[in-house]
Amino acid sequence: MINAWSRTASVLLASAALTATGCSADKPADDPKFVAGQPLALESAHGLTSVTVTADGGKLEQGTNALLVVLGGADVELVSASSFMPVHGHPGPTPAVTRAGSAYRVTGLEFTMPGLWQVTLDLRAQSETDSADFVVDVP
Repeated sequence: MINAWSRTASVLLASAALTATGCSADKPADDPKFVAGQPLALESAHGLTSVTVTADGGKLEQGTNALLVVLGGADVELVSASSFMPVHGHPGPTPAVTRAGSAYRVTGLEFTMPGLWQVTLDLRAQSETDSADFVVDVP
């Protein structure tokens, strides 16, 4: 009886250790990494526009964050934003997107735990849809 219990406990501990180390996995190979204090410039997935993202206040951290997004065309709009933690398979709360002059503000971008988060900006240019994805490594 004790041997069966020991084996079960060992398997559970090993599974927990693998899950915990998953949070420090490398970022997805295709997505650029966004670092606080540095603007991130990238092209949208279908090449409809360029996108420049900066962190409001120069910081990205666990908790609530805000971004400023500048798009490279007058006929392109930022429709929505979302975040997703691939290692754990869960999204973050849906942030708000508002127009701020010639740019957009994404507010309420919440990273609920440390680790790698994928952020997706959904774009529209006239009748076409596009997106821009990047990774944030939340300390």
